[in-house]
Amino acid sequence: MVVPTSMTDALRRAADLGRHGAFLAGGTWLMRDRQPPSTWVAVHRLSELRGGGTTEDHTRWGAMTTHSELGRVAGHPALRAVATAARTSAFPQVRAVATIGGNICARGFVEADLVPALLAVGARVQLHTVDGAETCPLEDHLGTAPDRDRPALLVTVSAGHGRQRRSGYGRITVRGGGEYPLTAVAVSAELTTSANGVRATDVRFVVGAVEHQARRVAEAETALEGTDLGPEAGRSAAAAAAAALTARDDLYAPGWYRLAVLPTVVAAALADLHSVAPV
Repeated sequence: MVVPTSMTDALRRAADLGRHGAFLAGGTWLMRDRQPPSTWVAVHRLSELRGGGTTEDHTRWGAMTTHSELGRVAGHPALRAVATAARTSAFPQVRAVATIGGNICARGFVEADLVPALLAVGARVQLHTVDGAETCPLEDHLGTAPDRDRPALLVTVSAGHGRQRRSGYGRITVRGGGEYPLTAVAVSAELTTSANGVRATDVRFVVGAVEHQARRVAEAETALEGTDLGPEAGRSAAAAAAAALTARDDLYAPGWYRLAVLPTVVAAALADLHSVAPV
């Protein structure tokens, strides 16, 4: 293991190691690796990856922010999905050390709880490479990360939060806790209240753990657009999502089951969203 004290040094060491090295943050996912790299590049001493901040309409988290910390600080109603995902992921010992950066960057971790929630709230990531810094939407990063030919260190994650925006997160496991989700759903929308009731616009609907990568489901977003995000709308969105997704099988659950529980998980996500009243 090497422990650099600057991002320049960390990136240089990772570049020198190539496929024989990997960044190490909390380590909760890497401990499962049956073919670990020969050298870890530990990033816990890099001050740029810690801390964060919140303004009236924007929140930023350092990549070393743990799930426990995230569950406490992601307090804006628009970011509730992120806080719920962080609080319900795994179990306390893991949440105390697992990081937001690691959850995003872990290769092959299709059950990551934070990724669907962050996609739903439109998160952006800042990356550093030997060529400098770049910022992009999280969904773009997820699509290009496997093809990068040089190390990229995730430094911060950020998300905006409009006054009328709300979000929620739901998941289902085999036994109910301390596990990875079989199916996860995150929903975010602008909610407005009028004489005709509550209506949702600019809906973002994300499903995780069902396919090999969390993604938005446009068909479900269309089903929720303009509705009150109530039970009937939720069932329509779940049906639309089930028709659009190609579910995977693994040792924990067959694909058909992941789709069959979508109505329950969507209902949980919408209940979480509605737990904070619109303005």
